[in-house]
Amino acid sequence: MFASFGGHAQACGFSITKEGLEKLTPLLLEEPAKQSFNPEGSVTKYFDLNVAVKDLNFDLIKEISRLAPFGMGNPKPVLKLSNVSLSQVKSIGKDGTHLKASVTDGQQQVGAIGFGMYPKAEAMNTDIVDVYGELGINEWAGRKNLQMMLDDFEVSSEGLKINQLQDVYFDYRNKQISGAILDKFDAVVFFNETYYEAASRSHPKVKLIMYNESCDGQNILIYDRPHNLDLFKEFIKNNKTKHVALYFHTDLTNRYLKPDMIAMKSFLKYLYTHQNIKADGMDLVAEYLGYKKNDIDFYLKVFFELDFVKMVNGFVEKANASQQRELIESPTYLKRLQRNDVEKILIESDFGDLLSWMSDYDCHC
Repeated sequence: MFASFGGHAQACGFSITKEGLEKLTPLLLEEPAKQSFNPEGSVTKYFDLNVAVKDLNFDLIKEISRLAPFGMGNPKPVLKLSNVSLSQVKSIGKDGTHLKASVTDGQQQVGAIGFGMYPKAEAMNTDIVDVYGELGINEWAGRKNLQMMLDDFEVSSEGLKINQLQDVYFDYRNKQISGAILDKFDAVVFFNETYYEAASRSHPKVKLIMYNESCDGQNILIYDRPHNLDLFKEFIKNNKTKHVALYFHTDLTNRYLKPDMIAMKSFLKYLYTHQNIKADGMDLVAEYLGYKKNDIDFYLKVFFELDFVKMVNGFVEKANASQQRELIESPTYLKRLQRNDVEKILIESDFGDLLSWMSDYDCHC
């Protein structure tokens, strides 16, 4: 059919008459079916090195350059960055189809260019992706910066999990909750009996359950926060809920912060050097040391549990501890650390980070 044809190993050039083209077209359309080729099917992506954003530097470029010259038969190494985000996404180029973005792990970032990739980036419903490309240098106005030339990107396995969880979980952590809102859920879940009993009195028509009761297939609201993360992990492992609103209420005004070690040592030293302090006089000690009364009460309870001090005739005195004790041995101290973890992960984190953490345990994934 061809009038002439030729080209090198990576080319296919030919000349053909108009009549010949009409015969060639259906044959070219039939050929993929014979080869079991599905243009919409999955593609195996090959890469040479899986790296983190923090690993990208000029030294790595020097190492890669030792493999040069690059070209046919020796392509430039392809790097893969897993579970990263595309941020600062912009369209560039005359027709706006090219992508300019930053690849980031939340701590560090590197610029990236992807030709013809802007529509794909805009269509993504998550920003957690695996990125493939070559590392290079962008030089502009005398400054050199690292830059990824993107070959492709795809939703990562973690991104797929988070997509699933976004259909299940909703962020109610900063919302005002009324009885009318609670009544819209199949059940309201509690981790603390105190809140459960209070809600039973104020919302008698709302179905209330404790965290160890099953709520599979239901639309629920988690009202309060657990004392430790293990309770929450077990809950999301075992309950295949339909939808969950995360409220995580608490009446506590103090955040669950890690205890001040210097303050604890100073307070203990003060107790050891003042043997005439009564337990009910700690408000004066707190005022003298410039500490909050709640902190003094906490420290004192820890000291009693670890046998650092003892009570003698109503006075707090130094105990004759027979062995050295670690703070972690105090149930009160351990509980404070566990609550600190709850605060950091369940309350302070951004919702995407919270879902990412939950994806390691949740039964919906």
